[in-house]
Amino acid sequence: MAMEEVDVSPDALALLTKIGQETGLRYASNLITTSDLIRKKRNSPEVTIEHVQRSFALFYDSTRSVKFVSDSEKRLIGDAGDVSFAISNGTDAMDVS
Repeated sequence: MAMEEVDVSPDALALLTKIGQETGLRYASNLITTSDLIRKKRNSPEVTIEHVQRSFALFYDSTRSVKFVSDSEKRLIGDAGDVSFAISNGTDAMDVS
């Protein structure tokens, strides 16, 4: 497995450290990778706190994932246990065929 160096600003490193302590090292290391991808796309010299915040908003840790599913359960799983990914918004569904 190849190791890649990532330049991280002090503020971003502090935020990643806090996230790692609260959620786990694996999630924090994944945020480093995704933050670096965002940095490259934006042609920045180093990962900044904004890159980490964007990654954090895009990718949920296990605790936030569980909360999202719990909060969304009634919309995703019906009383009979049937699963529906359709969202009723009062408009006709888009034809994708």
